Formats: sequence, structure tokens, C-alpha cells
Amino acid sequence: MKNAAQQDLVSAFAIRFDPLVRAESDLPFAWRAVVTGRNGWTLNAVLGILAPAERDALDAFCATLAVTQAAARGVARTEALLIVPVHAGCEAPDQILGLVAETARRHGLDATRIVIEISADERGDLESAERLAEACAIEGLAISLGDFTSGRVGVNLLARFKPRLVRLDRSLVRNIGGSDSRRLVVEGALRLARSFGTAVVAPAAETQDEHDTLRRIGVSHRERGAALRPLPSAVPPRRAPRTEPLAPQRDVSMRRIPPAGSFAAFESMVNA
Repeated sequence: MKNAAQQDLVSAFAIRFDPLVRAESDLPFAWRAVVTGRNGWTLNAVLGILAPAERDALDAFCATLAVTQAAARGVARTEALLIVPVHAGCEAPDQILGLVAETARRHGLDATRIVIEISADERGDLESAERLAEACAIEGLAISLGDFTSGRVGVNLLARFKPRLVRLDRSLVRNIGGSDSRRLVVEGALRLARSFGTAVVAPAAETQDEHDTLRRIGVSHRERGAALRPLPSAVPPRRAPRTEPLAPQRDVSMRRIPPAGSFAAFESMVNA
């Protein structure tokens, strides 16, 4: 891509880093890069309307930008994994993965800490996903299966490539406490993944019931959400006496800034 086009892409897309944690810990064992459009467009929607060569160029740009921004925001100074999404429909996966590995080396990130996320969505093309996974194996890059629903695509990818991580689709855990069928599917996926030495990651629970059910059936890795339990370093602002005037909005914001050196401060920096 030309420089002008790259600048347009930087302004069109944003990258955030979602933390993945184990059990009751709030310290991430991995950061998952998520590409979002600033004007309502998703990356997949844009990829879907581009020609193959342009699609690969955009995919490579976003993947390498995720590595670059992660390094700039301090992820390289931790021991956490970095999960980078790559579109399974890319025409030249070896070239994209080569650029990702080269960018990681340039920023001091060991290739063993890079995990390529491949969508296991049942609407996807199994052959394309397998081709991307094979390219990852050649490059020595671990893979994670996202959007996993225990369907044909996901199970075939899991059995053949034994990924490092499997990230369950949100539809599998929604209201799981009240759905025996969803619970049985997740339990089956958990047993299958464990037989291959693969960790299963649940999306952030939206209710206490979801959180408790997932923990009870043994899903110990999860995306960390803010709704159910705050970070240990987060300190709720003190309520001012009713006789005092309300503090200006600027002062309220200042009170909510996490203390320097805390994990909350580091996370704020990563997603600044």
C-alpha cells in the first residue's frame, strides 16, 4: 500500500487490546488485538468488498499495525502472548505471516509469543482456514481458533492443528446457566480441547450466573470484562457530602485515574 493509503487506514481503523486472564487472576496471560472501524465499518465488512490483492494488503497492514502498536504500548515488556487476527480468506497467507513475524522481531517480540487467531465461524471456508493454519505451522507461529461453536469447521481445525487456544463464540455462553444444551456443548468442547493440550477461553460473562456456571464446569480462561468484578487496583471515588457542591467534571475524572505503577494504569496506557 502507498503511504497516503496507509495514513487513510490509520484514521479509518482503531486497534484495541482485550486482556485474557486465568481463573480469578486479573493479570493477563494474553492480549487480543481487535480491529474496529472508526465510522461504523468492521474490518471484515471492508475486506468483503475488496479485490483479493487489496484484501491481502489491508489484512497485512492491520496485522502488522497491531504488533507495532502492542510493542509501542508496552506489551513487549511483559510475558503475555499477543493474539493477532488474520483473515482466513487471504490469498497469500505466507506473505502476511512473514510480515507479522518480521515486525515482531523488529520490535523485540519473540515469535513464540505471537498467536495468530483464525476464525472457526461455521459460515467460513474450512479449506481457507486450513491453508492459513498450515502457513502458520510453516512460520512457527501458534494459532488460536476464534468464534468456536463445536461445529464442523471448528472441530476439524481443532483436531488437525491442535491450537494453543480456543475462544468460544459468545452464543455458546449466553445464559448458559439456564440452558442444558449449551452447557453440554461447552463441556464437550472443553474435554476435546484438553485432550489436545488446548486452553479454552470464554468470552467475558455478562451476568453472575454465566460467570458462576463457566467456573463450575471448569472453564478457567476468560476474556476479562469490567461488569462483574473491578480490578483490584480500582478505587471507587468517595461520595462528597451532600452539603458540598458537586465537583467539576474534570476533578471527577482526575480522581478516577488509576495509581501510577498499577495494572489498571498499564491497561489504560495499552488502550490509550
